Amino acid sequence: MPRIVLDKTRFRVLGNLILQLRFGAPETLLEQSYRAERLIRLINPDKQYPYDFICYKLTDYKPKEIPDSPLIDGADLIADLAMFISQVTRGCPVLPNMLPERGILIERLMAENEISARSMERWIARGLVQRTIIRPEGGLGQIVLESTWQWFIEKNERLVSKAAAMNQLTCEQRRRIVQHARELYHRGGMSRSAIEQFLAEKHARAPETIRFILDAHDQHAEFEERIFPIKTKLTDEVIGQIYELYVKGAGIDYLAKIFGRNPATISRIVNQVRRERWQNVTIEYIYSPEFDLPDAMETIVAPARMIDLKVESAGEHRTEVLSGVQERTLFRAYNYLKWLMDRSKRVENQETLTTAAMDRLEELLNQANQIKDLLIMANRALIAHIAKKHLNGVLSLEELMSEGLGPLIKAVEKFDYTRGLKFSTYASWAIIKHFARAVPMEGQLCHQYLADEDLDAIMPGVDGVDEDQAYRRSMAVVDAMLQLNERERHILENRFGIDRQQ
Repeated sequence: MPRIVLDKTRFRVLGNLILQLRFGAPETLLEQSYRAERLIRLINPDKQYPYDFICYKLTDYKPKEIPDSPLIDGADLIADLAMFISQVTRGCPVLPNMLPERGILIERLMAENEISARSMERWIARGLVQRTIIRPEGGLGQIVLESTWQWFIEKNERLVSKAAAMNQLTCEQRRRIVQHARELYHRGGMSRSAIEQFLAEKHARAPETIRFILDAHDQHAEFEERIFPIKTKLTDEVIGQIYELYVKGAGIDYLAKIFGRNPATISRIVNQVRRERWQNVTIEYIYSPEFDLPDAMETIVAPARMIDLKVESAGEHRTEVLSGVQERTLFRAYNYLKWLMDRSKRVENQETLTTAAMDRLEELLNQANQIKDLLIMANRALIAHIAKKHLNGVLSLEELMSEGLGPLIKAVEKFDYTRGLKFSTYASWAIIKHFARAVPMEGQLCHQYLADEDLDAIMPGVDGVDEDQAYRRSMAVVDAMLQLNERERHILENRFGIDRQQ
């Protein structure tokens, strides 16, 4: 610990005692500062006290030779003891976890009790001793020990109660102060201290109260809801938050304000995260030789966009799945866009992916995801139909629908459209198999499922008899599989690969 320097000239009545204490070790002086604080609680400002009493209470030592000095006034003694505590803790501040008990920040006390700086000075004169500490986030702060605060409340109950009663803020008043501060900050041209001073005058409150309200709001608010930027270390967590907000649509200038950084820094962070993610991502797709044709974008993606418009126009309550031609068109475009992403990524220098290159990759990704979402939406009726057959009184239809969405998404990502299998068949089997494993059913439920023949009703009768017959044959296999026990299913899966695309 650093050596503590005590300034004798700042003391009214304890100068001689300070001369003796100034050579003490920092640990000793800190312990004596706690003794001084406890002594203050015993002092009556209207009484007088002998030197030996003070020396003993402060040092746990009775001097053999008592200096010839008059009795010391209680008010002067309180002031000198407070000065002693101030000089010791300023010379050797400690972290909050090194205090013997919990400390309360002085600005919090002032805000919660609506006390101005001048009023706080009067409270300090009455014995409310402040200590200097090192804030966990850095810098120095002033605190009051909790036991001292409780003692002060009991001793000055009317004073504290009166201040609290006169200045209690409602939730609506706090909300208006927060909103007003946000408007002033985003308008620009005012520092935080200027905003706090302006709001203090506008709302007839102490600046400390305004500061406490705004600090409390920002401490518990999400990053995007904070009023003032909090310049924290750029940890992986903070960088992740910046990128997540950027992906959600937050602009660079907005993020710069929220995180207390300049726009160039935010832009650099965002691009670095984008670059790392593209470097680490593996793009999987089903390749087709037609992807290499020079007019592939026009012949493959353009027809898929037309289907997009047709399906969107049908609304959210679409009950038909796509035809075989529509499925192949969408899956071909979906995989072509992923192939194009992978090829573009391989051409670029992975270590120095330019912003323009990443913009291009993300544009391709957005187009691919739009088609993926379309395929999922068009086949949700399959989930609903299959989920209804698995209702068992334990899970609701909505829960089963949610459970079936996972295998449907995976089926879209893995489906090999080049093999000629209808996706609705493949997806139905994936969902059924998932339910069989993930959702415990009653024994007869699978047989009831086999008896239902309305699954074909949600399928389109398009593209001619051959495809329709092929589809029904595929579904017949799936329905037959539902009658088998787990061992029989396992044998067929491994013998014929029914659950695979081959």
